[in-house]
Amino acid sequence: MNQDARRQPYPVDLGAILANAARAVSAKSDAIFAELVRQIAEALAVEYAFIGQLAPEGKDTIHAIAAHFSGRPAPLFSYSLAGTPCRDVINQHYRYYPRDAQRIFDDSHLKELAVEGYAAIPLYSSHGEVIGLMAVMHTQPLQQAALVEQLLRIFSVRAASELERLAADRAAQEKGELYRAIFHGTRDALAFWSLDGRLVDVNPAFCQLGCHKQTGDREAILAADPATLFPVSCADTLQALLASVAQGRPFSAEQDLESAAGVTTLEIRGEPVNYQGTPHALMILRDITEDRRHEAALRQSEDRLRATVEAALDCIISMDAQGNIIEFNPAAERCFGYRRQAIVGKPLAEHLIPADKRQRHLQGMKRYLDDGDPYFLRKRFEVTGLRADGSEFPAELTIDVTEGEQGQIFITYLRDITEAKQSEIERQRLQAQLIQAQKMEAIGHLSGGIAHDFNNILTGVMGYLVMATEKAEALGDARMLTYLERASRAGQRARDLIQQMLTFSRGQRGEPQQLRLEPLIKESMRLLEPMLPASIEIHTELARNIAPVWADPVQIEQVIMNLCINARDAIGQGSGRIAIRLQQRSHRDSVCSACQKGIRGPFVELSVSDSGCGIDPAQLNRIFEPFFSTKETGKGSGMGLSTTHGIVHEYGGHIMVASVPGEGASFRLLFPINDDAAACADEPNPVQSVVHAQPMAGRVLLVDDDTTVREFMRDRLETWGLDVTSFANGAEAQQQIQSPHQPYALIILDQTMPRLTGLALAQWLRERDYPAPIILYSGYSDEINASELSRLKIDVFIKKPIDDELLYTQVKRLLTQHESS
Repeated sequence: MNQDARRQPYPVDLGAILANAARAVSAKSDAIFAELVRQIAEALAVEYAFIGQLAPEGKDTIHAIAAHFSGRPAPLFSYSLAGTPCRDVINQHYRYYPRDAQRIFDDSHLKELAVEGYAAIPLYSSHGEVIGLMAVMHTQPLQQAALVEQLLRIFSVRAASELERLAADRAAQEKGELYRAIFHGTRDALAFWSLDGRLVDVNPAFCQLGCHKQTGDREAILAADPATLFPVSCADTLQALLASVAQGRPFSAEQDLESAAGVTTLEIRGEPVNYQGTPHALMILRDITEDRRHEAALRQSEDRLRATVEAALDCIISMDAQGNIIEFNPAAERCFGYRRQAIVGKPLAEHLIPADKRQRHLQGMKRYLDDGDPYFLRKRFEVTGLRADGSEFPAELTIDVTEGEQGQIFITYLRDITEAKQSEIERQRLQAQLIQAQKMEAIGHLSGGIAHDFNNILTGVMGYLVMATEKAEALGDARMLTYLERASRAGQRARDLIQQMLTFSRGQRGEPQQLRLEPLIKESMRLLEPMLPASIEIHTELARNIAPVWADPVQIEQVIMNLCINARDAIGQGSGRIAIRLQQRSHRDSVCSACQKGIRGPFVELSVSDSGCGIDPAQLNRIFEPFFSTKETGKGSGMGLSTTHGIVHEYGGHIMVASVPGEGASFRLLFPINDDAAACADEPNPVQSVVHAQPMAGRVLLVDDDTTVREFMRDRLETWGLDVTSFANGAEAQQQIQSPHQPYALIILDQTMPRLTGLALAQWLRERDYPAPIILYSGYSDEINASELSRLKIDVFIKKPIDDELLYTQVKRLLTQHESS
C-alpha cells in the first residue's frame, strides 16, 4: 500500500453523499461489495474501506471480500481478530475511534497502514447473527462521527443482505450438488416417475442397468415410452409400484429377469416423494443376484457347519450365561448318554459335572461374568465328566465365548481321553520296555566284550597249564601235577563262567532241539539233590502231556540249576521249601520282568519258588544285570540270572518275577510252544583225548592279533615239532604268503581281528588257490556260519578257549592228509 497518498477530508455535501449511497446499494449483485467500499471511502474521504466476512470455520478470522485502499481496489486478505478493534465489532458493537487507533490497539496491521482513525459496524443476518463487518480507516483523525455512523449503517444493511443472499445461494448450490452427487453417485439404479407413468430423471446406474433396451443413453431413456424399456415380465410389477406410491405407500418386490447371461434378480422399491412441488415416485432398482448367491452360500455354509458339528467326534456343548445347555451335538449324546431333547435347557453343572467339582465351575463362571476374567478361555484343561449313568471319566476341555442375540454364549469343546490315558500308560510301559531292552543290550555287548577278552586270556592260561602238566609228568613231579590239576579246575570254572557271559550276551548260542521239559526237570533234580541241604524240602508239581519247546537241553538244565542254587542261598542255613512246577497256560496282559515287553499267548511255564528272604523291590530291575548279586561279597558271581535271561530270551521266552521281602521269591519261565519244531542235527561224536602227543613236522602259518593267544599257540605247536611263523594281522600274513618261500603245510587263523578277519583272509587265500588246509578258531561261535565255512573250504572250526587235545588231533589229521595229497 502507498502510505504517502494522504487525502484530506473535503467539505461534506450530504445530498451528494446520499445520492452516491443510493447508487451503491442498488448496484448489481456481482459488483455490489466493490461498489459499496468504493462509495463509502469516497463519501467519507477516507484512505481505507473494506467488507469482511466471518470465517465459517471459526469465529477468530476475517476474510475480506472487498477492499478499497488509497483510491483503488485492493487485493483481498485475511487476518485474525485477536488484538484488533474488529474483535469488539464482531461481538455486535459499532465502534468508532476518531484518533489514536494505533496507540489504543497494539496491532501491527494498524501500524503498517499508519491508521489514526477507525470505525466499523457488524453485519447481521436476518436471524440476528453476526456474519461479518464493514470498516473504514484513515491516516488522519476521523471527523463528523454522526455522518460516519449513519453511512456505515446504511451501507451495512445492503452488504449484510447481499452476504446472506450469497450464503443462501451457496447453500442451495451445495444442496443441489449434494443431491446430484447422491443421485448420480449411488450404485443403486434410481428413476423419478411422474404418477402418470413418465420418466422424469434417471441416474447413471439406471442407464447402465442392462435390463432395458436403451442402455447407456440417458436422453433416449427419458424420451422413450417406459413400457418399452423393461421386459414384459416387469409390467405388472411396475404398475403395482405406481399404484402403491400414488396411495402414499412404499412398495417393495423382487423380480427375476432372464437373459443370455443367465438369471438376474432385481430388488424393486418405490418411495413417494415430492419433486418440484408435485407427487412423484422414486423407483430404486438394485441387482441382488450376488446377494442371493451369498445368502445361498451362507445357508450352505451354515448347513456345512451344522453337519460338521453333528459329525464331530468331539463333544460340542453350548451354554448360556445362566448356565443352561442350549446346544448338544451327537458326540456329546454318545459320550454322556443323554438325548439332546432331554438335556437342552437343563443346567450344565447339575448334569455333566460331578458333585464335588460343581462349586469350582460355578465360581469360575461367576468370576468371568462379574469381572470378565478370561483365565479359563481358549485353554486346555483336564477335567472329570459325569455320564448319565453316574460314572465319571477323564476329559480334555476347551471353552470359548461369543456374543449371541440373547447375550453371551459359552461354547465347550470336550474330548473323552479315557483311551488316551490308557494309551499313555501303555506308552510309558513301552518306554520302560525300550529302556530296559537298551540297557540289557548295552550290558550284553559289554559282557560279550569282556568274555571275548577272557577267552583269549584263558586260551593261553589253560594251554600253558597243559604244557606245564606235560613237563611235570616227564619230570615225575607229583606235587607239581597236583598244583597244576587244581589250577586247571579253576580255569575250567572260569571257562564255564565265560560261557555264561557269552550266553547272556547272545554271543554264544546253544544247540536247540524239540524238547519236553518234564523228563529234563526230573533228571536235573537228581543232580541237584546232593547240592541241597536236608533242611530244604523239595516239592515238584509237573503236569503231564506238556507240549514240547525249542531249546538246548544243556542250557535249560543250567537254568534250572541256577534258579535252584539261588533259591537255596536265599533260604540260607535254616529250613525252607523250594517248589518246582511245570504247566501249560495262556497269558494275555502280562509283562516280562526282564525285557518289559508284553506277554500274550500260550506258553510252557516252568516256575521255581522259594520261602527265602525275598528280593528288595528296589533291586528287581537290576537282578538280570551281569555281575549284580544280592548275595554277600564272594558268595556269588552275579551271572546266574543274567545267563538265565539270555537263554530264555534266546528261545523267544520271557521271565516273570514275584517277590515279597521276607516271604520268598518266585521265578516263572515262559517258553513258546513249538509242536512243529524240527529236530536238530545229531550231536557230533566227542573228540577222543590223546594221552601222549607224538611229534609232527611241517611249516605252519599262525595269524592272531592277541599277543597272549598267539604266543601260546606258537609255543604249543612248536612243542609238537612244527615250524611256526606267526603274525599279528592279516596284512603281514598276505605279504609273507606272496613272497617266494617254501609253502606252508597248515594255516591257523583267528576270526576276530582288526581290518582283516580270519574269514576274509581265508577267502583271499582260496581265491589264489592256496592248497594248505585252514583251521579257524573264535570265541563267538554264532558269528560263524556253517555254509560260509564250507564255501571257503575251511577244514576245521574250533571254539575258544581251545581244547588242547582237540587241537592236537585236528592238526595231526590235517597234516597227514596234506602230505598224502
